[in-house]
Amino acid sequence: MKKILIPLLVIILLLTAVAPALAGSGPQPARGKGRKPFALVGTITAINGSTVTVHVIAGNRLVKPSIGTDLALATNDLTRFRMRTEDGDTQIITLADLAVGQNVSVNGVIKADVWLASRVTVGPELTHLP
Repeated sequence: MKKILIPLLVIILLLTAVAPALAGSGPQPARGKGRKPFALVGTITAINGSTVTVHVIAGNRLVKPSIGTDLALATNDLTRFRMRTEDGDTQIITLADLAVGQNVSVNGVIKADVWLASRVTVGPELTHLP
C-alpha cells in the first residue's frame, strides 16, 4: 500500500502545481481588442455637429504622428466635457460650451479608425500649450 501511496501523492502534487500554468496558456479574452487609448493637447480649430477638430500640440505615442496637424475627434453621449476654473477645480460643461480657439486636453480611444473622445477638458494647465 505504501508503495502505491507515495507515487500517487507525488503525482497529485505535480498535477496541482502544473494545472494553474496550463490553465493560463489558453487563448486570452478579447477584452479591449481593437481599442487604442489616446491622450492629446491642442487648440480647437472647428466644431461641426458632434465633431471637434483640434490642432494637435502634443500627445501620447498614438498621437505623435498627428502633432502639428488638425485632428477630427468624434464625441457622443458618453463624452464628458469639463472646464478648468481659476481656482484649479473643474466644472461640468457641454459640447455647446466649446469654442474655436480654446486650449483643450482630450482622452479617448481609436476604434475602427475613428478617434472617439471620452473626456474633453477646456483650459488645461499644461506646459505644452503656447
